[in-house]
Amino acid sequence: MLLSQIDLVEQPFDREKNIKKGFCFITFESGDPVDVICVNQKHHVGGRDVRMLFAVTASCSYFIQMLLAFLFEL
Repeated sequence: MLLSQIDLVEQPFDREKNIKKGFCFITFESGDPVDVICVNQKHHVGGRDVRMLFAVTASCSYFIQMLLAFLFEL
């Protein structure tokens, strides 16, 4: 069941070995499906067992670090 539209799928490529790396990044329109998918990390997709992990962008990660630093400074 598709809970949200997928905006982007990126599969990194190893230029030295000339092969796709064994993972990809999926960007959804909203964060709701991420919460549902990551509850159980192991899934079976297209005949393969896959593991889902949550990732954030570098800018989002920086914002979270600054927010935590501010909160713990108080």
